[in-house]
Amino acid sequence: MAKKGLLGGGKFSGRHTSLIDEAEFLVRAAKKMPDVKKISIGVIIPARVGRRRLKLVPSEAGLLVTVRGVHAAQRLFIFTDRAVFVKESVERAWHDIF
Repeated sequence: MAKKGLLGGGKFSGRHTSLIDEAEFLVRAAKKMPDVKKISIGVIIPARVGRRRLKLVPSEAGLLVTVRGVHAAQRLFIFTDRAVFVKESVERAWHDIF
């Protein structure tokens, strides 16, 4: 679950405020990036136990991010004009931790 204050500020949209641990890490990293305009948080999808994975798909408006945690998955959308740059930064942050 998201820590208090994490979703504060103008970079968040949507009704969902819960994050799986792995998605919370990415949201913290993306929130600090000046090229990220907004982050839209999707629903949590329960899943069988599995390994952590990250999938980033660039689009015209930004990046569709699918985060697979140990017990669940979650989709996020990161709005940015520099999708390739943000994608590389997010991947670096992911590989530094996981």
